[in-house]
Amino acid sequence: MTRASLWMSAAALVVGCASLTGCDNGPTVTTDPVAPVLPSTPITETFSSQLSVGGSSLRSFTTQLSGSATVTLVSAGPPSNVSLGFGIGVPDATTAACYLARSVVAPAGATFTMAVDRDTYCVKVYDPGTLTAATTFSVKIVRP
Repeated sequence: MTRASLWMSAAALVVGCASLTGCDNGPTVTTDPVAPVLPSTPITETFSSQLSVGGSSLRSFTTQLSGSATVTLVSAGPPSNVSLGFGIGVPDATTAACYLARSVVAPAGATFTMAVDRDTYCVKVYDPGTLTAATTFSVKIVRP
């Protein structure tokens, strides 16, 4: 077929279709784009475990929005006055490590805040070299 005959066939189909009832291009469907459902902020979670002498423990979390993440060492001990290291960093999936961007060594009740973007982060709790026996801890993470 030549280009002209293809054009004529297409035009005849359109005209023929227009003269028949029930012949259309199908239903018109309009959809509204659906925005992703984001959790209400802030999100609070608690991370508790036991820490061995010279050891560390970590927990990954994902932020859905940019903002501030706050980490609080809620409890640590026994002994009741023990100081632990804790901080926020970036996880390394290959080695299961947490590379800290900000950390402190402090007793229970200490807190700090760090600006975060929408990404995956980790909280690490570690023995700063002062533990003489295993101890338990609890950390509260508040994140966007």
